[in-house]
Amino acid sequence: MTRQGPVEAAEAMALLQDGIQRSPERPELWEELVALLLELKRPAKARDLAMSCLGLFPARARLWTLLGRALVLRAAHSEAVEAFVHAEGLSPDNPFIPAALGEALGVLGDAEASAAAFGRAILLAPGRPVLHVRQAHQLLRLKDLSGAAAGFRSALARGASVEGLACISLIPLRNIADWRDHDRLRTVAHAQVLKAMEAGQRSPLPPGQFLALFEDSATHKVVARSWCPPVTGPRPVAKAILAGRPLRVGYLSADYRNHAMGHLMGGVMCAHDPKRVAVVALSLAPRDDDDVVQRRMRAGVPEWIELSGLTVAEVVEAVRAVDLDVLVDLMGHTQGDAMLACAEGLAPVQITWLGYPGTTGGDCFDHVVVDGDTGRDAAWFSERRIVMPHSYQPPNPSWRGGKLPSRGELGLPEDALIIGSFSQCYKIGPALFDAWMGLLRDHPRAVLWQIARPDASRQNLLRAVAGAGVDPKRLIFAGYVDHAAHLARLAHVDLGLDSRTWGAHTTARELLWAGVPFVTVAGDQMASRVGTGLLRASGLDELIAEDLPGYLHIASELLRDAPRRLALRSRIQALREGHPLFSLPVFMADWETALVGVAKAAAEGRPTADVWVVSGDPLLHREAPC
Repeated sequence: MTRQGPVEAAEAMALLQDGIQRSPERPELWEELVALLLELKRPAKARDLAMSCLGLFPARARLWTLLGRALVLRAAHSEAVEAFVHAEGLSPDNPFIPAALGEALGVLGDAEASAAAFGRAILLAPGRPVLHVRQAHQLLRLKDLSGAAAGFRSALARGASVEGLACISLIPLRNIADWRDHDRLRTVAHAQVLKAMEAGQRSPLPPGQFLALFEDSATHKVVARSWCPPVTGPRPVAKAILAGRPLRVGYLSADYRNHAMGHLMGGVMCAHDPKRVAVVALSLAPRDDDDVVQRRMRAGVPEWIELSGLTVAEVVEAVRAVDLDVLVDLMGHTQGDAMLACAEGLAPVQITWLGYPGTTGGDCFDHVVVDGDTGRDAAWFSERRIVMPHSYQPPNPSWRGGKLPSRGELGLPEDALIIGSFSQCYKIGPALFDAWMGLLRDHPRAVLWQIARPDASRQNLLRAVAGAGVDPKRLIFAGYVDHAAHLARLAHVDLGLDSRTWGAHTTARELLWAGVPFVTVAGDQMASRVGTGLLRASGLDELIAEDLPGYLHIASELLRDAPRRLALRSRIQALREGHPLFSLPVFMADWETALVGVAKAAAEGRPTADVWVVSGDPLLHREAPC
């Protein structure tokens, strides 16, 4: 029953009290009184009355539910969970009880139990879209993008508004190549982001998701700033950089494990000249002795600081105690970031590098590491640029290909042209995939070798292929294998295709390592220009297109021209023999020059400026023109 105002509420209270006085044995009257107290925002009174009534009527599910609601309003969520569990046991067919339980568990951070509770509610009331949405939110917290996508899709199918789900559902749905409503969701999401930016609010899309969905560098910078904490503490004072004293550099990451970051940075941190740089690994990754990559890094880095599980204040204290000259953040706006700690001031110079392909948008970092292509426009960044001479990505000399499997072992046709895409589905989207299907229609011998997981993404991609008028047998899925096996199998790729808005990064370098030509579009933000930078550094400018039609033209011409593809392979394979792009010693000499240069500038009190590193030159070129 809804009370419309204080007069009606007072009348209802009087009627209930009169009814209880006449018939105190009727539990439903007591329940209505507890409910009225909740409506009147008197949760303490409601809690006390409910607990008192349960002494008389312990088997009343509604009383337990009302007690739970009162406890939630009192922020006593653990006790509320106990009340809802009791209520569900008494009334297992009531969907509102597990839904309330799911909410309380979610507040407590138990996403798994919360998702399960919402699942029980959905079984009882499958037509309520809000239940599907709330379960999907919890599945996102569990990193179950497929389950979340299924939940959002169910909610949309049951009448949930596109406006309400645009920003939260796009990446999960793209992750499984579910492109129904895609363009509308994307349009609505972009409008909502712009509206939030105009109002000075935090973007409803996190920066990384915005990068994957939109090539809009100006808006991304504002989006990133909205997610970047303000600087809240002073930096430690820069010390003089004396001859013979190694620079103390701390590398901060949550991804020191079998992850792209672990593969790239293991070589860098172990390759520093100890007379020039003393390395400190600042690990937010949980210790995992079964992880080969992490174990190798631990063995090779002289100073390893465990930060996993610490509070922000504890991280700040631990890192400041290390007495760094330079902090190198390897996360930016990625999962597990330490932006709040960086905002406190961890070192005299703070650099963001490698983990996030774009600006952080705020003032936490002095520099961002780029190359001439990925950092083409200073306006893309809130930080000042450190422009590396070849690529901002370091090479990893420990990469080794495994035994080369046959095409048959990989499920590839012996006589086909293999077009390789190893970009995850969320980077592709329907427009690019449709363009790829046009290539397959124009080249009947070609097949697309695509990495895809989970099964839902494969099923959706197969439907998209059939819908494009292409035989689904021409889409072949590459399974997930260890790194050596992946590097080996790349030898079967005739031509690689880059994704667009968020292009291939480590994947692009792997293709070049394996001698495979790939085609890219020179985009308009860092995330879309990594492939461009790698190709230009390799002297392969002819594989860089300015737009999608040009990209398709280059790809089509190469698919028709076997001798040209073979010549390109020979050129690319030769790069591994001493080219700076694949030489860790060359990269490290340049990188150490950059680190020492920015540390000296800070110690001498010079203003932060863009720096351009010239390979082999011990002097930094500051404020060099683009």
